[in-house]
Amino acid sequence: MTLDLSTSQELQLRLDPVASEDRFPSVAFDVEAKFIMPFQQTTISIKECWFSHADLNRFEEELGNLCREETGTAVLLNMSGVPIVAVERCNEEITTRVQATDTVGIGKVVLEVTGYPSEVPVMLEKVREYPKWW
Repeated sequence: MTLDLSTSQELQLRLDPVASEDRFPSVAFDVEAKFIMPFQQTTISIKECWFSHADLNRFEEELGNLCREETGTAVLLNMSGVPIVAVERCNEEITTRVQATDTVGIGKVVLEVTGYPSEVPVMLEKVREYPKWW
């Protein structure tokens, strides 16, 4: 079942589960972020991106904190400690950042979209409602 973190028509953010590992409590998602504007579109696809269950739970907790606080950040790190999704709040402005970094350190792609504080509770609710097996 896809975890759809999209909060606007401009930014579509989806995590599709593709594998899980019980020995190291973790799950792999194909991550896709699309930035859609009238005359342009950008897509970032990250295949089989592994997240620990603890990091997924921490991301949910940090999103909850962002709902209550004027400033802060919720970051979803992959198992290598690289931030894949970051949601930053600075008063009435939200910045969602999706980052794809290659495994040998040659380069990275970052998609950054500005939004509104009302989007954070929507994202949190989607994470909370996602059927977790961890």
